[in-house]
Amino acid sequence: MARLSTLAALAAIFFIAHASAHHTTITVDEDIENPMQGESCREQLQQQQYLRHCQNYMMQQSQGRGRFDEDNQMQHFQQCCRQLRQMDRECRCEGLRQMMRQMQGMMRGEEMQEMTEMAMDLPGECGVRPQRCQMRRGGY
Repeated sequence: MARLSTLAALAAIFFIAHASAHHTTITVDEDIENPMQGESCREQLQQQQYLRHCQNYMMQQSQGRGRFDEDNQMQHFQQCCRQLRQMDRECRCEGLRQMMRQMQGMMRGEEMQEMTEMAMDLPGECGVRPQRCQMRRGGY
C-alpha cells in the first residue's frame, strides 16, 4: 500500500512538472509571435501620428456639423478608430490623454471640457477596449 502511495505521489509530481514546462513553452511562443508587445506607448503613439485623425474628428465635431463635409468627418472618425485599434489596449487612454495635452493650447473652458468628454468616449464609439478612458479635467 505504501508503494502505491509513493508511486501515485511521484506520478502527480511528474504531471505537475510536465504541465509547468508546457505552460512556459506556450508563454515563450506567444512572446515570439507578438513582437509589438514590448513596444512602448510613446512609440505606438508616434506611429499613429499622435492620433491626428482623432484630433481632426473631434475638432470638426465641436465646431458643428454644418461647417464641414460629413464624408470628410466620417473619414476622420474611421481613421481615428483605425489608429486606436493599432495601439495596444494599455496605450489607448494614455495616447488620448497625450492628444488632449497637445490640444490644450487651442481652446479653453467649456469647449475644452466638451472635447475631453468626447476623447473619453472615443474608444467605446470605435468599439475598442477600454470603452471609456478616465481623464482629469485640465490635467490629462
